Amino acid sequence: MMLDMENVSIQEWNNQEDNYDALDILNSVVAQENLDRVCLALSGDVIVPVIFNHISKLISNKEDWKCRHVALMSLSMIGEGCCDYLTPYLDVVLGMIIPLFDDEHPRVRWDAANTAGPKFQKRYHHEILPRFIKLMDEKNPKVQYIPQQTRSTKK
Repeated sequence: MMLDMENVSIQEWNNQEDNYDALDILNSVVAQENLDRVCLALSGDVIVPVIFNHISKLISNKEDWKCRHVALMSLSMIGEGCCDYLTPYLDVVLGMIIPLFDDEHPRVRWDAANTAGPKFQKRYHHEILPRFIKLMDEKNPKVQYIPQQTRSTKK
């Protein structure tokens, strides 16, 4: 369901507010919210093995940027909801995220910045910081903006 997204131009995407309270609820937004809730409700040992195989397939899909987007957003939600379980595997997750900072699609680059949250920034600052700096030179204004949750100090 997360792949069922509106196909908007990059210009429209730049002008969109992340307003999920809008009346037109999208399948992709509902799916994201449900994955987030499942990650918070169930333990990582239940969720991560099941979903990680799907994430690996999606993240390696070079033809459809939406697949990489969904993979990164899923990693972000798992990282929040199943943090304790995922912590020993951060090296693997980092290897999945790093190449996508240079993805051809701006939304995927934005997702990579969003996924590299505070735990990543603290533990892998040598790898992450140069990529954030590179995104500051991005031509796309929305990608230049580092998402608010990336700057948070939530645990």
